[in-house]
Amino acid sequence: MKAFALPSLETPWWLSATLLLRSFWVVNELCRMGKHTAEQIRKTMQAVKSKGSKIEILLTKALWAKGHRYRKNDKTVFGKPDITFRKIRLAIFVDSEFWHGKDWDTNKLDHKSNKSYWFKKIERNMDRDKTVTLELTKHGWKVLRFWGNQIEKNLDYCVSEIEQEIKAAKALQDDRFIRRNRRN
Repeated sequence: MKAFALPSLETPWWLSATLLLRSFWVVNELCRMGKHTAEQIRKTMQAVKSKGSKIEILLTKALWAKGHRYRKNDKTVFGKPDITFRKIRLAIFVDSEFWHGKDWDTNKLDHKSNKSYWFKKIERNMDRDKTVTLELTKHGWKVLRFWGNQIEKNLDYCVSEIEQEIKAAKALQDDRFIRRNRRN
């Protein structure tokens, strides 16, 4: 199995997507092979991306096509949301089912090896998701979270949910602007 290089900042988006798909292929191959070495597992885990995933790209392309402009993985916002509309304080997270524990009570039984590690890891991710959501809402942000399957199967619904929040936030901003100008 050949190793591959991570993309640089100058790498075109389509090449980054190709490398991401290749990393998923590597993971699938290792799972198919059965037992693997610690080095293979390490390389597999390094190939998993925290940004630029297939589901994230699907959603951002759909929003861009609708004319919405946003920031991706904004480090200045707590929790580094996948998509951010700073002006209207809207943070969107794209969560994969495995890493963020969708239906965790039933799916945690699917883990066959190193259960204690995976239980701690995924439950820590779930706790962090709750903390980030609470912290952002406490500071006046609206937080939307979408599961990967939700985006893949019903992209239009996800985009319409985001557009409704954008409309509501802009209406609220306009209302505040009008009230502020009436006082003057």
